[in-house]
Amino acid sequence: AAASAPPVRPGARLAAGFSLVAMAVAAAVAYGMIHGSLVVADDAAATASNIATHLGLFRLETALWFVIVAADVTVALGLWRLFAPAARSLSRLMAWTRIVYAGGLAGGAAFLVAASVGTEPLTQIRHFETIWSLALILFGIHLVLLGVLALRSGFVPRAGAWLLVFAGLCYAFIHAHQNLGITLTGTAGLIESILAVPMTLAELWLALWLIATAFGKRGRARGAAALTR
Repeated sequence: AAASAPPVRPGARLAAGFSLVAMAVAAAVAYGMIHGSLVVADDAAATASNIATHLGLFRLETALWFVIVAADVTVALGLWRLFAPAARSLSRLMAWTRIVYAGGLAGGAAFLVAASVGTEPLTQIRHFETIWSLALILFGIHLVLLGVLALRSGFVPRAGAWLLVFAGLCYAFIHAHQNLGITLTGTAGLIESILAVPMTLAELWLALWLIATAFGKRGRARGAAALTR
């Protein structure tokens, strides 16, 4: 049954909310800044040269992926504590899908460790990217389950809950296509770029909502009002 009033659980909210923020920052640095500057697609020699020249930077990227793994587990546990009163079995499944996703990401990041000491780093990096992409299909399922839980809970703004569901479907769709070997180009590529917007916004909204509503009834009321305008 849906909860009639939002549980306070400030520790769970803050742990999950700040972990989401930390994860976003770490991912932006690891993938958006370091990975993109060192890895040259289809050019193994250039990639190896870049990594050899900037080995410390590449090792920082690798370390940040493990920070993201730890943050994902923290988020999963925090969300489970928050939503368990609304639907215990579904919240457990939601949390486990994220934990298993984090395990897949950790397994993929292990290939980056190998890339930092091997002679053919691009091969290892491709293994990482493939495993991460496959894991993101499961992450999409996690977001759909989280959105359904949010809808059932009775204390999450419905617009935010539906955003989580839609973002999860986008993750699953895009990464299923990629792992089927389908390259989205032209109009389809534009659609993928558009779908990346809700994928980014969903967890950003979730982080802000969790943090804003962490401090009792007054904080929840202000946060809910601010985030549903």
